[in-house]
Amino acid sequence: MKQTTSKVTDAFLNGRPIKLGNTQSTGRAMYLFGNKIAEWREDGLWITNCGWATRTTKERLNGLGMYLNFSIAQQKGSWYLCGYELGGNVYWSGDWVRVYKHLPIGLDLNAKSKELVVEKYWVSNGYRGHYDVRNAVLCETDTGMWEDSPYNSADAQENIKECMDVLKAHGIKSKKTTCETSNVFCVNHFVVVSEYDYERAMEIINSYKK
Repeated sequence: MKQTTSKVTDAFLNGRPIKLGNTQSTGRAMYLFGNKIAEWREDGLWITNCGWATRTTKERLNGLGMYLNFSIAQQKGSWYLCGYELGGNVYWSGDWVRVYKHLPIGLDLNAKSKELVVEKYWVSNGYRGHYDVRNAVLCETDTGMWEDSPYNSADAQENIKECMDVLKAHGIKSKKTTCETSNVFCVNHFVVVSEYDYERAMEIINSYKK
C-alpha cells in the first residue's frame, strides 16, 4: 500500500481530516483529484470510482478494503467487487455501492465539515456540459482576451480577487479552482469555501454585491 493511501485511509476510517497530494479525507468523505470516491452514510460506507476506472482509484479504494473486508479486482478491463457483505465476487460498474454496514465511533454525520474541498461534478443537457463545484460562492466564466470575448479574462480575474479579498477580510478561507467546459474556448473559475463557512460566505458576498 502506498504511503498516501495508508495515511489518508487511516484518517478516513477514524473520521479525521487530512490532505496529502491528490487525496483528501474530510472525516466523512474521501476525495481523489476532487472526486468523491467514498463516504460514510447513515447505513455505512459507500464507494464509487466516479467514472474513473484507474489504477490509482482502485489502489485508494483497496486501501479501505484491506481494513473492511472487501477488495476490487480487475479482469479484462472490468472491475469486480469481492467481500463478505457483497455476497462474493460480483461485477461492478463503478456506481455507488455500500461495502460496509457500520460507522466509525464518534463520527457525527450532521456536523458541517470545516475542510476546504474542491468537489467537482459534471452537469450536461445532453449536448453541452460543464463542471460545477460544491460550496462555490462565485463562478466567473472566462472566454479569453480576444476583442470579441463576451467574458474577458481580466474581468473574471478581477472579480475573483475581489471576492476572495472580501471573504478574507471576514476571516473565511477560500480557494480558486478552474474547470473546463464542453466549449474549448471557455472555462469557468470558481471561488470555493468549506461546507461550514458556505452559508455565511454567501450572505457576505450577496450583501457586498448590493
